Amino acid sequence: MATTLSTLDAWILIAILSVASFLPRASFLWIAPNLPLPEPLKRALRFVPAAVFPALIMPAILINEGAIDISLGNAHLAAAAVAALVSLRRGNTFVVVLAGMVTLHLMQAWHASGL
Repeated sequence: MATTLSTLDAWILIAILSVASFLPRASFLWIAPNLPLPEPLKRALRFVPAAVFPALIMPAILINEGAIDISLGNAHLAAAAVAALVSLRRGNTFVVVLAGMVTLHLMQAWHASGL
């Protein structure tokens, strides 16, 4: 049987879970300045953001309605492809984002019209 939380109980639960989630992550920031790290590990850690970003973005691009969609009808994939191509030609982030957004909206409008 499901139980309902009061508003106060919900906020207390959110606060406890936030602290429980934050403390293990923050501990590395408190401890790391005092830990000498080997140079190969430091070099490897520089690539973590470049590895994490695609891992966060690719599911949003490739998964459509619970299934992998690599068809020409996938507007998110088309927008990402256009943005990637524009980023290779231009160094301007604004132009890359604009190109991706325009492509996404044009593709969505095209599919909504049934063409």
